[in-house]
Amino acid sequence: MATDRFAPYSEPTPRDDALIDQLAAITSPHRVLSSDIELESYAYDASMERGRPVAVVFPESTDEVVALTHLCYRLRVPLIPRGSGTNLSGGTTAPHGGVICHLSRMDEVLAYSPCQRRATVEAFVYNNRVNELALADRLHFAPDPSSYKVSTLGGNVAENSGGPHALKYGVTSQHVVGLEFVMPDARVVRLGGPAQERSGPDLLSLLIGSEGTLGTVTEVSLKLTPVTEHSITLLAIFDDERDAGRAVSAVIASGIIPSTLELMDRETIAAVERVLPAGYPPDADAVLLIEIDGVREAVLAEAHTAEEECRRCGARSVQSTSDAAERDKLWHGRRASYAALARSATGMMVCDAVVPRDVLPEALDRIREIVDRHGIPMANTFHAGDGNVHPKLLFDADVPDEFRAVLQASTEIMRMCVELGGAISGEHGVGTEKIHAMPWSLDRPTLRLNRATKLLFDPTELSNPGKILLALDAPASAPVAPAAGDLASLLDRACPDGVRPGTDDDAVDGHSPAHVCAPASATQLAEVLAVSAVCGAPVAVMGARTADSWGPPLRGLAVLVTTERLREVHEFRPQNLTATFGAGCTWESMQKVVAEADLSLRFSPPHRERATLGGLIATAATGPTRLGYGPLRDSVLGIGAALTTGERAAFGGRVMKNVAGYDFTHLLIGARGTLAATSDATLRLAPRPASRVTLRATFGTAAEAIDVAAELFAAVLEPLELRVSGPGPARVDLTFAGLPAATRRLAADAMAVLGGRGSADLIEDAAPEDAYPWTGTLVELAVAPTLEGSALALAGEHLGARLVHADVGAGYLLVEAQQATAALLEALHSDLNALGGWILDLRADPGLRAAYYATRPSDPLIRGLGGVFDPAGVLAPGRLV
Repeated sequence: MATDRFAPYSEPTPRDDALIDQLAAITSPHRVLSSDIELESYAYDASMERGRPVAVVFPESTDEVVALTHLCYRLRVPLIPRGSGTNLSGGTTAPHGGVICHLSRMDEVLAYSPCQRRATVEAFVYNNRVNELALADRLHFAPDPSSYKVSTLGGNVAENSGGPHALKYGVTSQHVVGLEFVMPDARVVRLGGPAQERSGPDLLSLLIGSEGTLGTVTEVSLKLTPVTEHSITLLAIFDDERDAGRAVSAVIASGIIPSTLELMDRETIAAVERVLPAGYPPDADAVLLIEIDGVREAVLAEAHTAEEECRRCGARSVQSTSDAAERDKLWHGRRASYAALARSATGMMVCDAVVPRDVLPEALDRIREIVDRHGIPMANTFHAGDGNVHPKLLFDADVPDEFRAVLQASTEIMRMCVELGGAISGEHGVGTEKIHAMPWSLDRPTLRLNRATKLLFDPTELSNPGKILLALDAPASAPVAPAAGDLASLLDRACPDGVRPGTDDDAVDGHSPAHVCAPASATQLAEVLAVSAVCGAPVAVMGARTADSWGPPLRGLAVLVTTERLREVHEFRPQNLTATFGAGCTWESMQKVVAEADLSLRFSPPHRERATLGGLIATAATGPTRLGYGPLRDSVLGIGAALTTGERAAFGGRVMKNVAGYDFTHLLIGARGTLAATSDATLRLAPRPASRVTLRATFGTAAEAIDVAAELFAAVLEPLELRVSGPGPARVDLTFAGLPAATRRLAADAMAVLGGRGSADLIEDAAPEDAYPWTGTLVELAVAPTLEGSALALAGEHLGARLVHADVGAGYLLVEAQQATAALLEALHSDLNALGGWILDLRADPGLRAAYYATRPSDPLIRGLGGVFDPAGVLAPGRLV
């Protein structure tokens, strides 16, 4: 293999006839390619990277993928999963040779349920095919990479793809609820399912965006989203690109989240108008393409506001249209921009980096300075609304010096974006193209954990090797430094003025700690964990302890760490819609801070006056807004973590999109504090709605109320919350948030659906109620949407359970069990599996929790991750299952 980073890999791979014969025996001879000319077609993807395989094989089923994987594992041959090859970072090339596992024959839609808003597909199904199927039911799969007509769902998962509509609807990880994948040793693993809520370390999030380096995805379960009722597209024309960059932040800061907010510069406009005219003004320095969708009343008002903000920032004109044909024409140029630019030069590198959107004008200036200094022609078309820049660097592919200059410029652009608080990739992935940037884009502990995670899943490093991280970039383990002294003296040294003796009042699950520590900083927190590890002392980190009787019980406790002194507001950036808080901050205190800028947290958990950020992350607590905003993981952008090795790591960041390395941020959410301790976290915020209207209706039983709520879920648009509370009489609370004209109309529509049932009232600005019992045995359930009634019936049958509340449409229930044993709970869990769900969590006495969780099969991957993150095995022992 070529060792020069600035030369594409082009060495021929020796033919291996014995291997090819064995591949053909698994599939068939006509499904194996091995001639030089055939292999050359698979030596590249849509990037500038190169790497030719030994063979390309086309399996037709998961069983064949398993057999191929087992063969490659046995022969120590690299295996590279591949879809359409539209990725832009070398992720599907074969720099180490090996076999490409081309999934094009695995293109079946396996299941489709419009009422549950779910679909399960094989890996090679195109985005566009799902949308064509779902459109008749007014549904769609929201992520829309530019190659959506030919990009595959397996590829979307590998890269955690975004696209223009990610600004409002999020990236792939927010729309995938389950996966089937084949491990590098040929084991088949299923993660998730139709239910949205998950408990324990979030393996599904870890796999999404892993670029095929942890295994081969064969099936994907999707969450579908309703198509909105109205859309307006605006074309804002600017004479200065910097003004367009300022307008991006201004539109967002005005309280609008457009569905798309794209920027095209002068060079892109010229290329489009030369090749596929779309009507863009050729003398403009930049244009913004803004799409606003939703309820008609809100769209009209928000489009007007967006136009005003653009004009205030210097737009010379703004066009707007709701006509479908005219909107499509405006978008035609954006969609065609890549092809148009590709005709401008024989070589084009598409960069992909991301910055906080409030520094976008500075980033644009610095990108221009970099390319001008290197003498490189550039066009810039990108997802401005989430700060995801895509400079296209143009060059003569036959001139090596020009290619070298382009690679150097792209590296400088990535460095600059990292300096501004961003990341080296927002949606294209690392692949081979950005692998050299990983050592300076992530901190050393995060690099080490990436490396160790790769080795956990793929110890022989055969699954898409040479992508994301090189072995030499980080060691797989970090030794804990030895310490002298006893536990008490070491803790006093690590956490001055923050240590006291434990008492029985500090007991957790019947274990009284010998010491209680209250670190005043992330550094002290990490040092306390390191001391505990060195001394072999079981340690647990807690906040207000509102959930310490949930989940698997602790097996022991010597050191209790409280986050009560980690209450700093580290950063609040209203124009970026982000805030970074210490782990000890309560929900109430955080909401008070962001409300001063007319913003709001996107989650509303129980015990809001006491619940801390660190505790919410550990338990994945969300609240009724999970229907409108998604689960808590969709609102957490980054986590500052303290490790038992004494290191501090920064997972994720402060940007809306980030696919640089494995997703440890969301892995920690719901992990019950077993992998690392949260010292701080960066949250994605929402504009505070101008109006909040709740329709409240009462019914005789919980079952009746859930049935009515399911009817409302199917009929109404854009609900923020849809909660049923109480065993009977049971209350339905359907909440809309937004502009007053929109919420009033939506509430009236919902009233019409009820048709007089439930003695419904409308309540303005109803405060969320905290209906969460402090006593009793409570069980959290997760099922597919619209199956909440069936889940409640099963809970009643097995546990004599009564409903506390259910978030209908989100598939979440909290029930109070009147009778509960481990056997009954296991029987309920098994029956819920048939509904695509499971028991999420359990609050009970330690004995019952221990007995129930002992019935759950231990996951070797979860156990392995425990060893990766906490090699001493002292962090919350017993809670990792």
